[in-house]
Amino acid sequence: MDGYNTKKTVNFYEGEEITVRLKGEEKYHTFTIVRLIPETNTILTQLGPIQVEDIVRYRSYKGKKASKALSLTFYNFGASWVLFSLGAALVGNPLTWSVAIVGGTSALIGFLIRKIFKQRTYKIGKKRRMRILDLNPVPPPAGTA
Repeated sequence: MDGYNTKKTVNFYEGEEITVRLKGEEKYHTFTIVRLIPETNTILTQLGPIQVEDIVRYRSYKGKKASKALSLTFYNFGASWVLFSLGAALVGNPLTWSVAIVGGTSALIGFLIRKIFKQRTYKIGKKRRMRILDLNPVPPPAGTA
């Protein structure tokens, strides 16, 4: 899958599992790519052949870098808050419920950020296209080397 006027691509290989929505259907299908046939633009799956033109949406479950970094920041803040509060309690400061509330809320926010932004759906059409490319090198014709 690639976008028009961009160098960024998403590559799929045989044996990979992908989630797509097909034309005329409302639910997403997850299947493993058994074979890619570039001549007919067909993806063979364990469910049968699927034409690339029939795919209207692709769903990615790879977390985004920004959401991962932000959720880790919240996790680290919550853990640091609890650890420093426990350290302060060892030297005589009182340990209150606010320690658990701040640490737990921070961890919960980090968890929710990761869950909310865990998937991204790409619409295949004007901005993005899906196509099968055979990138295997073709040997030169006999006698030309």
